[in-house]
Amino acid sequence: MWWMALASGIAHAEDCWDLENPGRVDETAPVALVVTTPGVAVSAYGRWVEALEGVGFDARTLVFRPGGLDDMLAGIQEVTTGFEGRSYVIAAHGYGGVLTLLSQVSPSRMALVAVPLGAQLTSVRWPEPVSASGLPWPETWVGSLPGDTLAPELAKAYRNWAEDFPSYTAPSMPTWLAASGIDPIAPPEVVRLPSQAWPDRTWKRVGPLSLDFRELTHAEMLTESALAQKMASFLAEGP
Repeated sequence: MWWMALASGIAHAEDCWDLENPGRVDETAPVALVVTTPGVAVSAYGRWVEALEGVGFDARTLVFRPGGLDDMLAGIQEVTTGFEGRSYVIAAHGYGGVLTLLSQVSPSRMALVAVPLGAQLTSVRWPEPVSASGLPWPETWVGSLPGDTLAPELAKAYRNWAEDFPSYTAPSMPTWLAASGIDPIAPPEVVRLPSQAWPDRTWKRVGPLSLDFRELTHAEMLTESALAQKMASFLAEGP
């Protein structure tokens, strides 16, 4: 399994990121870059790695250590520049997707799962204080995700984005968007409405309205196998 054989990656001690190859190494396959969310441990992305490699990708994970927003955007740009001459797609969940949009990189396809694309339509009341021990959202709101330490200033940025969202350029590549009605970070109106004018987007609302068995929490949008397989199929240019 993927967690039993971490292949050698690219570590940047002077930077705040590591590029890891957690599954097979296949230099001939297209790359699927999984941009992780600072504050969520890379172990939470195992289902995504399995699904992406199951449809033929060489999955890589971009993992961040505590650092500033500009450093993280530079890391995404630097990593994807290293893929020049090789086809790659990007998959991101939650605020990892916001970082991807702000980095303005250009994969051939992109999947944004449970990613807020605008400010909340109603005020969000946050618990205090902001902690550097993981995401500032309480587990009772989003479901259980293994946590990583993040810089307090980034936790504050996450909180601020609920009401004051940063500007970004709408992606031009085919993009798959998925949201759940019980997800307080990226509810459907904060995903569907801001993306309506995107030139090539595929929209999925998870839950009974889409004939799914149930709604998924923010955490389950990352860990649910069936959703991971649908995402991987889209990135592999499937239906």
